[in-house]
Amino acid sequence: MVVNCTVAGNIELHAGGSLAETDQCNVGNNDFDRNFAGVFLAVKNDTSGNITVTTH
Repeated sequence: MVVNCTVAGNIELHAGGSLAETDQCNVGNNDFDRNFAGVFLAVKNDTSGNITVTTH
């Protein structure tokens, strides 16, 4: 999945049945390789700006 951030900060990812994890999001596109098999994907925005999440 690609997370595009307008400002740097942290995001919290929760994919499939895995535990939530906190990752750093830099300005621009950030690639995260997560297997969620179309079941469940949540991204919590802990930055002070906007984020866009795209899956592929």
